[in-house]
Amino acid sequence: MTDRMVTYFQIYGLVSVPELANFLQVSHSTVSRRLIPYINDRKVITLGKGKNTKYIYLRNIPDVNQPIIIREVNDKADVSVAGKLWVTNTGTVLETDTGFIPYDDLPWYLLDLRPQGFIGRMITKHVSSKINVPIKSENWSGDDLLRYLIIYSHDTPGCFELCTKFLSPRKFQTNRVTLPSRLEQYDRYVIDLSKGGAIANSAGGEQPKFHSRWEDKENQTYSIVKYSPLIEIGNPVALRIKDLLICEDIALTTLYNFNGHAALTKLLTSEQRVYLEVTRFDRVVVNDLEGQVGMVSLETVLAEFSGHADNWIDASIQLNDMDLLSDSDSELLNTWLSYSRFIGNSDTHNGNVSLFLENLQLNGLTPAYDILPMAYMPTKGDVPTPEIRIKKPNNINEKSWNIGRTLGLEFWNIVKETHNVSHEFREIADNWILYINSMDE
Repeated sequence: MTDRMVTYFQIYGLVSVPELANFLQVSHSTVSRRLIPYINDRKVITLGKGKNTKYIYLRNIPDVNQPIIIREVNDKADVSVAGKLWVTNTGTVLETDTGFIPYDDLPWYLLDLRPQGFIGRMITKHVSSKINVPIKSENWSGDDLLRYLIIYSHDTPGCFELCTKFLSPRKFQTNRVTLPSRLEQYDRYVIDLSKGGAIANSAGGEQPKFHSRWEDKENQTYSIVKYSPLIEIGNPVALRIKDLLICEDIALTTLYNFNGHAALTKLLTSEQRVYLEVTRFDRVVVNDLEGQVGMVSLETVLAEFSGHADNWIDASIQLNDMDLLSDSDSELLNTWLSYSRFIGNSDTHNGNVSLFLENLQLNGLTPAYDILPMAYMPTKGDVPTPEIRIKKPNNINEKSWNIGRTLGLEFWNIVKETHNVSHEFREIADNWILYINSMDE
């Protein structure tokens, strides 16, 4: 009977005494007695009370002690426990103060914490041998991600961190430096990155970047810093990436000036490179402590609630129909896609939009980020100059389409007049302006 009971646990995960009694064809009291040694050995965990009591049989993960504490840090740097995570053969169960929530795998709002992109590849290269996981995070199992998050989750996006004991909020650790000193540090750091092969391993079209904490007389800031290759005469790739970093600064500033809902940016130039600091909106500094803001990607939200959306328009419609996205945010997402079409942003996948997460509930769009003319991003040494084409998406809100057009013209006019943009790219801006204006004819 014992083996059959364990098998039932492994198939169904979260079970009750009546369910076990019915399956084993024994009395409730017999099941309760049989559970006692498993509970004492911490192989079976009791969840809930009274009639709502359930039991789970734990699945062992090497080097992972259970329960796994999911700690949450809010924007005031207050730390709380979102819940205790238990791993079973059917997925995971989050135990909270008010009950428990079963998941088929890891909780969906943790999936964005997997290392991704340029920084993610640097991370996995560093940690793969230490925690015995594949060097490519897309090949990680849920167990691999758990091990990583317990040991290395301190710089992951959003407000959740996994640990095996409760921890206090972190201090915002940085040195106060002048702008010239900051640029010198950036130049040295990028050289160190290149020695590790990080730059050479950058995927086609992906922007190299790193995290930066700094403070001056007025601000304490946590940024993601994108950077160009060495600016050298006769290097068209470096020149184009420099142009695109300037364009990203202009593109996000244009959106910010429109309604204040875009990431703040700062463009910096050293003697060697151009840097774009993009302020992280999921981090705030409160009395020298690091506060955090919950967020989750649109891609993960869609995977959890609707399955798939071809573009931001379809996503806005689906989430709005489910009351997961407000009318105003749905319209704004339409505007971002429209604007992207009018500035040549070809990289409008669902991972480039995020939503705030508060108390495990979606709470509106985060500021816009990663919006720039990606159609012009060099790939494998090629510097593209694609034919200008603007395709109006099906089902787009007409008001948003027109706003995107207006903002797009504003963007290209600023690019055209920006002296540190190359002559070639200012000509591209001219061509876009002519094309957009010709759409009225």
